[in-house]
Amino acid sequence: GTRAMFFCFLNVGKLPIRVMGGSLGLPMMPLAFGLGAVSVLGVFLAKPIMLSINERLFVKLELSVVAFAGLRLCYMGIKS
Repeated sequence: GTRAMFFCFLNVGKLPIRVMGGSLGLPMMPLAFGLGAVSVLGVFLAKPIMLSINERLFVKLELSVVAFAGLRLCYMGIKS
C-alpha cells in the first residue's frame, strides 16, 4: 500500500536524473516500457493467483523467481 506507492513515486522521480545522466536513453525506452507493463500486469495478477493457490506454494514460487533473478544477475555480472 503506502510503502509501495512511496517507492513508486521515488523511482519515477529518478527518471529525469537517469535520462540527463545518460543511463536511460531513447534506445532503452522500449525495454523500459515493456518491463513497466510486465510489472503492472504482475501487480494485478499476483492477488488472484495468490488467492487461488496454497499460500505455501505461492511463497515457494515467489522465492524461486527471486532466486532465479538473483542468480541471473550474478551470472551476468561475472560474464561481463
